[in-house]
Amino acid sequence: MNQYCTNCGSKLNKENKYCITCGFPQAKIKKQRSWVWLIIFGICIFLLLLAITSTTENNSSTSLSPYQESNVDSSFELNDENEIEGLMDEFKGQQFELSNTTSAATVNVLCPYAGTEMSFDSDGSGGSGVVIQSEGIVLTNSHVIPQDDETLDINEEGCIVLFPDPETGLPMQAYLADPIVIPGLSDDYDLAILNIYDVYRSKSGISYGTYPNNFPTISDDNCDDESIRLGEKVTVFGYPSVTGGYFLTVTDGVISALNSEGIVISAKIDLGNSGGLAVDDKGCFLGVPTLVNYGDSESYGIIIPASDVVNFIDKLSELYEEES
Repeated sequence: MNQYCTNCGSKLNKENKYCITCGFPQAKIKKQRSWVWLIIFGICIFLLLLAITSTTENNSSTSLSPYQESNVDSSFELNDENEIEGLMDEFKGQQFELSNTTSAATVNVLCPYAGTEMSFDSDGSGGSGVVIQSEGIVLTNSHVIPQDDETLDINEEGCIVLFPDPETGLPMQAYLADPIVIPGLSDDYDLAILNIYDVYRSKSGISYGTYPNNFPTISDDNCDDESIRLGEKVTVFGYPSVTGGYFLTVTDGVISALNSEGIVISAKIDLGNSGGLAVDDKGCFLGVPTLVNYGDSESYGIIIPASDVVNFIDKLSELYEEES
């Protein structure tokens, strides 16, 4: 019997804690029999015809509930390994450009599934991340990392973290990282940590980076004002699949609303942006993109605010202090 996500309808192959297509938790996922899906399909066709009729008569699109969560999050098919390695070849031996740390610190996260090779072309999921400590501590969404109730469904070597050339956005260096997902805490905040522990090496043994390294981090210069205002400019950095999945992509918008889900922004985000970076017009950290929501005719992004990120990191630190 197959499993399907009741939020986006995607087929699930494993007992995941999160749907790898839309990021919904396991509690929202349940088994569906094929005849149930036939009924649902029939209902959808009926509603679609009704919506088309309504649109024709009223010259307006069918109304959806405000901020309805779409089937867009961070998971996407990994790209061809040779293509990525070919792009990184021209950067061999180059150091990070620390004068543009916002771009340089926004990384691409690829997590091959357990039982697959540690390579760019293995089956897996991924998204974006941002370096918060120069030793190689990366913040991302928890749902970027494939997992079930008890274990992480990833290669034993962890995940791959790709750093971009800050001037072009092309992949420049690659590293291996251990994910840190804390049951309960990561679920509550949809946040997790990646700890870079080594350089990534290709199947032929070529190293695409240097470890240990002084990794670029986001800047906190001139970031004393922590207030968030409607209409304030916001810029999003990440790796949406619409631009190839491994090219750093930048989009602009404004803060459109503040609600219980987080900060609603008009900047375009898409599949692969989850776990990335949102900053204000001074380059100060605003939060972490996590979802895309659709209204009648426009899509809006949701970001986890910086205050929630600080709370998550504080609680994570407290847990480590208790264990030490």
